[in-house]
Amino acid sequence: MNDVLRLTVFCLGFIFALTNGYLLIKRKLTERFSILWLFIFVLIMLISIFPTVLNQVAYLLGVTYPPSLLYLMAILGMLSIMIYQSIQLTVLDQKVRTMSQTLAILENELTALRHQGWELRPETAATEEGVQ
Repeated sequence: MNDVLRLTVFCLGFIFALTNGYLLIKRKLTERFSILWLFIFVLIMLISIFPTVLNQVAYLLGVTYPPSLLYLMAILGMLSIMIYQSIQLTVLDQKVRTMSQTLAILENELTALRHQGWELRPETAATEEGVQ
């Protein structure tokens, strides 16, 4: 790996780390994921500074072409992140479904109470736009 490429990869890792910090400050990224991405960006910067470490690890694992080890690690990392995100998405989907069902039941009960002649007091009632 020549020096220009190493410097470029290091700078890109640094820029991504700064972007990660910015997204964390703006609350666009949670601390849990921010730490994960920061670890990945630091690892990228370290590999760009010390490329021989990748060669040594590849040799210890019996990999003949060190960049293929890097690709394997990246693919396994992305798959792990996607599986975790899928689990989180399933949990959130279940919560949204439960809340939607609860809301429908409460709206049905409110409609039934209104038909029975119950009126909401103005100081406690939400506007119709706010309920929807």
